[in-house]
Amino acid sequence: MVRDLLARDGSRDALRWGGRGDLGADVKGKDPLGRQWGIQCKHRRAGLAGSAVGTPDL
Repeated sequence: MVRDLLARDGSRDALRWGGRGDLGADVKGKDPLGRQWGIQCKHRRAGLAGSAVGTPDL
């Protein structure tokens, strides 16, 4: 979904990268201005009731 949002906003090379336990970017791509983006996706284990992802994880 995040890759699709990056593509929607003009990235022609947005791709899913890495995976579980990769400790790095999950989505990569360049925006229309040529800036390289690396996005790491996080979620809560139990939805809104779950604990937040802490700063050390990022």
